[in-house]
Amino acid sequence: MGLLLACALGAAGAVNAGGAHAATVTVGSPLVGSFNTGVTFKEQPTLANTSLSDPNANVTSPVSGMVVRWRMTGFSIGGPFKLRILHPIGAGKYVGSGTSSPQARLSSGTDVFTTHLPIQAGDLIGLEGSSASDGFPVLNNGSSFSIWQPPLEDGSTGAPTSGSAFELGFNAVVQPAPGVALVSPTSGPVSGGTSVKISGHDFTEVTAVRFGSTLATSFTVDSEGLITAVSPPTATAGTVDITIAAAGGSSPTIAADQFTYLAPPTEVCHVPKLKHASLRQARKRLRRAGCTLGKVSGSKTRSAKVVKQRPRPGKELRKGGKVSVRLG
Repeated sequence: MGLLLACALGAAGAVNAGGAHAATVTVGSPLVGSFNTGVTFKEQPTLANTSLSDPNANVTSPVSGMVVRWRMTGFSIGGPFKLRILHPIGAGKYVGSGTSSPQARLSSGTDVFTTHLPIQAGDLIGLEGSSASDGFPVLNNGSSFSIWQPPLEDGSTGAPTSGSAFELGFNAVVQPAPGVALVSPTSGPVSGGTSVKISGHDFTEVTAVRFGSTLATSFTVDSEGLITAVSPPTATAGTVDITIAAAGGSSPTIAADQFTYLAPPTEVCHVPKLKHASLRQARKRLRRAGCTLGKVSGSKTRSAKVVKQRPRPGKELRKGGKVSVRLG
């Protein structure tokens, strides 16, 4: 595997992993202890912590979301270094699925680098240098890391080629992806303008709310779990998914996030019952129902009542539809 233990006693101090936003999750080393430059390689590798002595540390990401920054501590040789996402595909194999830009170390303490890397629940985080001569900070505390040689480039697949019993001094900060749990109301007119309450989680640094593919007319982030958005107009009736774009990525589409656009009600004539009504009463009933009086036959006296009508009561006509009556 080309592993050389240099055991250089660089001045690496104790590091506290605190200070992360309450909504974020840390994956990897807690960065606590004296990390020394202890590992170099004959061939350039990808390295990933695969067991950690701290029972509260996350070896893999427990959530899907976005790596927003990563940290490296302890004295190192060479570089610059970069973070790589390693996605498990079964049978002990992984695929490289995203890499940060290379970052030069600024100190032997803890350096913090910003990035924007999608990560899925269950993914490992890997560390890479720039050449085979790079040395990585490690801590001998009963942890272990795996090695891929050559590096597991983005899109390539492979199982670890070897491993070592040390903890690598790096971790990643993950902002969980937002999620929608409930929308209310669940429908509104195609003309838009409906104020919709969206309940969920991880509404941190929201950048957009969409109804289908259309941006909301406006939105307000009321809290990390509640957004109020105004539905935009649309050309056609139907059901769309409401999605939230935030610092942790975009919310997945589920049945609970659906909003239905309703077509405007068609103006119709609901034919009323006219039997036993006078002609004057029949006219009023028809007008209230959106209908008009059609052909009038039979007795024309003032006391005459409707004895027959066509169409029958309950039928639906277009607005202004005519109803014929026979008086008797």
